[in-house]
Amino acid sequence: LLNPFALLVGLVSLTMLIMHGGIYLQLRTEGVIHTRAARAVLVTGVVFVVAFATAGLWIGLGIEGYRIVSIGDHNSALTPLQKTVEPVIGAWLANYGVHWWLAIVPVLGFVGALVAMGLSRAQRLGAAFIASGVSLSGVVLTAGVSLFPFMLPSSSHPNHSLTVWDASSSHGVLPAHHHRLHELGIPGAAREDNRGAYPRARPFGLLRGDKRHVVLYLDLGRTVRLRLRHHQRHVA
Repeated sequence: LLNPFALLVGLVSLTMLIMHGGIYLQLRTEGVIHTRAARAVLVTGVVFVVAFATAGLWIGLGIEGYRIVSIGDHNSALTPLQKTVEPVIGAWLANYGVHWWLAIVPVLGFVGALVAMGLSRAQRLGAAFIASGVSLSGVVLTAGVSLFPFMLPSSSHPNHSLTVWDASSSHGVLPAHHHRLHELGIPGAAREDNRGAYPRARPFGLLRGDKRHVVLYLDLGRTVRLRLRHHQRHVA
């Protein structure tokens, strides 16, 4: 874990959070602490911008990313072993080449930080805190956008890396669950609409009273609405 790139990523995270926390500290304090917080925001903000840019260049020029060469049918039940992955330098930036508008995400990380530092210096702290939050969101989303469709890349066995398709259910799972609900005696649970599709399930749980009554509402679309009530046995 203590390789140079990992330390750089840690520096990005540390300075980003100190900048965000420093602006909040400015909002809540006065006097000497307020002044020190403003100075910390400026210093860590500059370090963050430089470190974030350096990490991006490093990923593009010197870090091996993963590219899927072949994979099974996305609509079937996949396992992490049913694909071929090859390491390629700069592959973690490939999504930005395919969809150029995704570059907005890392740009928000830079612009948000620069705006936050300027607003902090101008003592417009509410707006500075929002801008810092936008920067933080941009950095976090940049990691997700860059990794997609990978969720857990494997450094030792690239073909075993977990992708969004490996981690999701197949097309036939939802109908199977509805069929199982129908077998349990829930009327209409396996009903299809006129297009042959199953409605979306939205579970909602509510705990009320003295914790002896739990009500679960299960909405299976406009045509089916169920309310299941379970009375737990009171334990003295």
